[in-house]
Amino acid sequence: NVNLLMERIYTGVHHEKPWVRFGISPFGIGRPDRRPPGIAGFSQYDKLYADVELWLSKGWLDYLVPGSGNVLVQRLRPLALSTPE
Repeated sequence: NVNLLMERIYTGVHHEKPWVRFGISPFGIGRPDRRPPGIAGFSQYDKLYADVELWLSKGWLDYLVPGSGNVLVQRLRPLALSTPE
C-alpha cells in the first residue's frame, strides 16, 4: 500500500539522518471529496493512489511543493509572467 510506503520512507529517512527533510511534489490534484467545486483534472488519488492530504495530516512529509500542473499554480502563472523584473 502506498500509504505504508510513504510512512516507512519518512521514518526511515529520519531514523538514519534526522536533519534531512523529506517531501514531495505531487502530480495532479487531490482527493475528489476534498476538492472545491468546479476543480477537475488528473486525480493523484484515483490514478496514482497518492493520498497527499493524509500524508500531511499524519506528519509523513516535511514539505510539499505543488507542481506546475497544480490548479493554483496555473491560476497564478499569468500574474507572475506579467510582473516586471
